[in-house]
Amino acid sequence: LAAYAPMFGNAESSLNQWAVDMMYYNNTELVRSANYYVQQLFMLNQGKYLLDSELTYSDGVGSTYKIVGASNITVDKLFTVVSKEAGTGDIIVKIVNASPEDIALNITLSDVSAAGKVTITELQNDNPEAVNTLGATAVSPVTSRANVGSNFGYLSMRYSAAVIRIPVA
Repeated sequence: LAAYAPMFGNAESSLNQWAVDMMYYNNTELVRSANYYVQQLFMLNQGKYLLDSELTYSDGVGSTYKIVGASNITVDKLFTVVSKEAGTGDIIVKIVNASPEDIALNITLSDVSAAGKVTITELQNDNPEAVNTLGATAVSPVTSRANVGSNFGYLSMRYSAAVIRIPVA
């Protein structure tokens, strides 16, 4: 569950109390903010069970860190949560890269095998201050699918939030 306030702001007013509203509107249009899309992405990809996981840089440079909940992270501005969905058994990897650098990761599954294509949904813009406005969408979800094995690489783009949904056998 998440509560997000403020929810709405008038797109044509300079009198909005906050600059981080979830949606902006005028008489005929509604604009969903990057904040809206992050909340939607994480809400649609909830896992019931938190999993122990380990993520490493794909080039072997940098720190290897173990994630248990949100502790023991030794890499600044890269945040991950790995969980399992109760109904489908899908493994859900959420990655937020708040740094100005792309970060290459290896993802290795142990004790399970990927079954079918993974779904990757990403929100990203090279400008961390980019906003969606009437007539211009700077940040919105982009979804792709890929075949992977039990070990695969992922490039976490700078200033991004992503969900990798892995169906398992």
